[in-house]
Amino acid sequence: MTGRRVCYLLLLAAGGYFMMLYDFQGLRFLFCCIVCIPIACLLLLVPKAFLCRVELETAQDYVTRGETVNICMTIVNRGIVPLSRVFVTVCWSVPGEKEIRQKRLLCGFGRGCEKVTLELDALHCGRAEFRIMKAKVCDYLGLFLLPMKREEAVEVCIVPVITPISEGVIDMSGLSKMMAEERDQDMTVRDYQPGDRLHMVYWKLSAKAGELQVREFEQKDSLTIFLNFSEDFRKRAEEWDRYLDRACSFLSLLAEGNQAVRIMPEVVWRQEGRFWKYDVKDMEALQTWIYFMLMHKGTGQVFAGEENFSPEIFFMQNGCHMEEDCRLYFGEQCVYE
Repeated sequence: MTGRRVCYLLLLAAGGYFMMLYDFQGLRFLFCCIVCIPIACLLLLVPKAFLCRVELETAQDYVTRGETVNICMTIVNRGIVPLSRVFVTVCWSVPGEKEIRQKRLLCGFGRGCEKVTLELDALHCGRAEFRIMKAKVCDYLGLFLLPMKREEAVEVCIVPVITPISEGVIDMSGLSKMMAEERDQDMTVRDYQPGDRLHMVYWKLSAKAGELQVREFEQKDSLTIFLNFSEDFRKRAEEWDRYLDRACSFLSLLAEGNQAVRIMPEVVWRQEGRFWKYDVKDMEALQTWIYFMLMHKGTGQVFAGEENFSPEIFFMQNGCHMEEDCRLYFGEQCVYE
């Protein structure tokens, strides 16, 4: 584009110089053509800038990390004459990486709509944004550029990878029993049987009776999981990806149901200085939660408690919480690593 302009200015200067040296009618005609043809191209370019636009769309509101994002850029020409060239400057902003800017030259567009597909890699979890910074239409000689209408941005959510977790890795029955409050009216006592875990043994009663006695607690059907991460932790892309993979895989195990125990998970997390909670009733609810949480859009309810109640301290001491080391704790006991 710059080279064309330099050549045209040199040609114009040379034509003016020869006009001063010689007085030929043909030379005057050629000089007028050199001046008038670009002006005519500029006049034809003005309505194109108003009648053309660049639109963005994607068939994927969210993709799994590691997949390819397909962005469709549509050039709409509502004018009568075709377009010669369109210059666009695109920006791809993804979490965990530097902002990428590219300049692209698109050639040869007729009347109607022409689509150009861009493929981009989704490497880290979070909100990805594809923007058109500039869009300009060029005349047929490649000398002038005028801005055209554009749709500025489209957003895609990159969700974590959910991997199946074997029930043998996490003792769901044992976790369900740990959820129950240790109160006499909530438990029953029976004789010890081979295979019972030692933490189920009621040692005080066993000492009095002379035989091992085992406590069975009333099982709860819900489990609140506190995701304990800081805002700075979100910026460490690889660690944040691993954390989300682990958290969503565990929530997926609970949401899909368990043969022995049915536990309904409720997730609590900190966002923008407030604590939020969301019921993960099924896989659809899990996908909805992770989408709105990563896109920083409102979802769930504010986690409320009594005055001076600290959810973070409560879950660290009594509840189920996942720390930034990707280990799941119930109180101080690690139940999944």
